[in-house]
Amino acid sequence: KKSEALIYVESAYVATMDGKPLGEVFENTTYWNIDENGEAKISGPMASTGTGFFISQDGKLMTNRHVVSDPNVEANCEKIKKAIQNALYSMFGVSAQVMSFVDKINVEYKVGYIGIAINDTHLSTREDLSPCSIIKVSKDAELDLAIIQLNSKKTPSEVVNLIDLNTAATAEEMQLGSERYTTGLPQGLTVGSTSIGLDAH
Repeated sequence: KKSEALIYVESAYVATMDGKPLGEVFENTTYWNIDENGEAKISGPMASTGTGFFISQDGKLMTNRHVVSDPNVEANCEKIKKAIQNALYSMFGVSAQVMSFVDKINVEYKVGYIGIAINDTHLSTREDLSPCSIIKVSKDAELDLAIIQLNSKKTPSEVVNLIDLNTAATAEEMQLGSERYTTGLPQGLTVGSTSIGLDAH
């Protein structure tokens, strides 16, 4: 538990036109996300949480790729651009001018903020988090791994054990029927927050 941390992420799909936020041209159209039904919706940055494990003394943590990224970025960018296009056609009709607007629209997935809280600490506001940066995200969709690092580049003194990646179990050691344990902060603040602070389980 002393090696674990809650990861808090704020992200959004950001729509721009000629490098400027789309909301400067069409009100409230800059930030988008994909809802639980797979539909593109205008929204502010969305918050999500995950679990990370300290792997070095310079504040690096390993986590899952899906915690700090979106596995469906390309498809979702296209879906959002299509939704913007349809909205513009609905508002202004189909014309060469509107089509030229649509061609200039770019949609990107962006992480606006990442912060962590270590196990056994209290967390009530974003200011209680320690800010981080993304160091590496797997480009392989089948390899659900990423590395982030505290901006301070210093692992908290309370973290007494680091996860040694050199001693990780091999595929041969992870056969069906072998005994393993999992630990983390599922559903983040919903389940992990207790009267004594964050509690990994």
